[in-house]
Amino acid sequence: MAAEFAALAMLVHGVTASVLIMPSSVVISILISLLFGQSISQLNFADKFSFSAGFALVLLVLALPAIFEELGWRSYATDSLSSTFNYFTATVIFAALCAFWHFPLFFVHDYYQELVRNNILFAINFVISVFPTVFIINWLCSKNSGSILITMLFHFFINISQEALQMGQIAKCIQTVVLTLIAALIVIFNKKMFFNSSETSDSVSSKPTFACEMHQDYLLQ
Repeated sequence: MAAEFAALAMLVHGVTASVLIMPSSVVISILISLLFGQSISQLNFADKFSFSAGFALVLLVLALPAIFEELGWRSYATDSLSSTFNYFTATVIFAALCAFWHFPLFFVHDYYQELVRNNILFAINFVISVFPTVFIINWLCSKNSGSILITMLFHFFINISQEALQMGQIAKCIQTVVLTLIAALIVIFNKKMFFNSSETSDSVSSKPTFACEMHQDYLLQ
């Protein structure tokens, strides 16, 4: 019973964090942007997405990267890097690879990255924002015993939270600062995870593809 309760508590905490962190950072960033003369209308739902596609295709564009990128990146790349480096260094390297992975999208017509390419500051902000985001998602993955479902959920909410509201580019720059502060606090309060090689190995070396074994044990009861 105690093990089942612990598994359920871990699952609830992981899901809650995955669902709330990014949308909360969006709202907070928009509210802060009001101090810089930005409009409160950013809190309104967006009339359209930042790229051209039908509704069904939009859902696929938002969901499929969250599924397939996490299956590849989190279940293989992060584990491979953390087998050689501590989790902090592995996360920095992984974030750089992730930023490079998205680089071709700057040249896809009517895609978000292509839209910000015309302003170098906004383009740089997109690249920088990848780093704190990767720190947060790697922390979630490690804290939930390598649960890929948790990282997929978080990744999906990254995508949808950037599209749901009429968030301006100034607010997105502020969001990068907010996410960096969150990531810094995560590292500060989880030094053993990020800088202790044995701790990293213990927490991410088990490779359940879709959820941690504790979650699976609970769901199978």
